Amino acid sequence: MKQHWQRIAEACVDAMAQAAPKDQVELAKVVIERLVQQGKRAHLPDLERAIDRVWMERYGLANVRITSAHPLSKETEKDIESVIAGADLRVVVDTALIGGAIIEKDDQVLDGSIRGRLQQLHSHFVKD
Repeated sequence: MKQHWQRIAEACVDAMAQAAPKDQVELAKVVIERLVQQGKRAHLPDLERAIDRVWMERYGLANVRITSAHPLSKETEKDIESVIAGADLRVVVDTALIGGAIIEKDDQVLDGSIRGRLQQLHSHFVKD
């Protein structure tokens, strides 16, 4: 079954690479609708993971999410995008972080937030 999703993911990545940016969203909708029609809605996460793996193999990073306590400047976003070219960048503001940021790169997480550091301190000093 894993090879099945791998082949579909490869076809999706190939189609996306050939499609104009404005057509890529429509292409994704068609793939999702077809899976739903075939009663395979539960397998959407499998396909998403397979597409991410294929994308990473071909182009490097697949998904980068930066959650920041404060909005990033346009200049900072441009700098980040130039470093992670080819990746899908999502920037989210979460004031509950207090300060700093959390960077998620595919399945890796780097928590440089003040909230994260406070949680570490709390768990270090308060043993359940």
